[in-house]
Amino acid sequence: MSEKHTPGPWCISSDDEGAYVVDELGITLVATAPHNEGASGRAEADANARLISAAPELLAACEAALRELPHEKDVRSQLILAIAKAKGGA
Repeated sequence: MSEKHTPGPWCISSDDEGAYVVDELGITLVATAPHNEGASGRAEADANARLISAAPELLAACEAALRELPHEKDVRSQLILAIAKAKGGA
């Protein structure tokens, strides 16, 4: 089954308006704008962009961990839920 999301890696770009998650070609996938003015709002927007940009790698890590942890029921349950959420099934 082919992925329905833009393949990674994703990177972060930013300007005075906010932070942007971009693909390898520089196409904006997601824009995060500060919720409030000032340094704290900017820090939040940057943190959100970092988390979003890590999504392809986080999904791949979850899928790899699920394959490698056949007997860890609690961890497997968490991984299954996270993977389903990432793929639109939760």
